[in-house]
Amino acid sequence: MTNINDAQCVLTVKDGKAAARVEVGGKRGSEKCKIVLKIQVQQGTRWVTVDSWTVEKDGRNASIEESVKAESGKIYRAQTTVTVWLDGKAESKTITTAEKAA
Repeated sequence: MTNINDAQCVLTVKDGKAAARVEVGGKRGSEKCKIVLKIQVQQGTRWVTVDSWTVEKDGRNASIEESVKAESGKIYRAQTTVTVWLDGKAESKTITTAEKAA
């Protein structure tokens, strides 16, 4: 990764909620960071997005934490695409968490 120093996405499913936290850090001099976060539920063989959020921040760091109601017995995952701009050029990375049951 040229622009992205570090990116992580963590999913927690407990107490009737599926919560995801994303953090991204760009290299020194990064102009802007963008995070697109989706929390998804498994329906048969498909993954359906329950909700999605986008945050953009000037500078080299950004984070987001969001949650949805989790139904007992359903399986959830989070997926994020982070983008960092450096010298006017964008670099993106997509992360998908492990699946977790409610």
